[in-house]
Amino acid sequence: MLAHPASDIRAANMAEMTRRVNQRMSGPQATMRDRAAITRFFDGLDLLEPGVVQPQRWRPEPGALSPAQVTAWCGVARKA
Repeated sequence: MLAHPASDIRAANMAEMTRRVNQRMSGPQATMRDRAAITRFFDGLDLLEPGVVQPQRWRPEPGALSPAQVTAWCGVARKA
């Protein structure tokens, strides 16, 4: 299972947040990635349905957060 902050959801807000976080950090810097880059982490694995999606779309429940509220991608895979 992988969950990762998204660079392509609310892109301007996420870029600004990343810039501010990285200004305050010493050492490794935060990196946001788009859906395509995160999907590549699953290369060579059996990506389970529904694939790389926002977390609230994995097992949607009534009243779940709207897509604009969740700035992350996630996926689950197993070795093929």
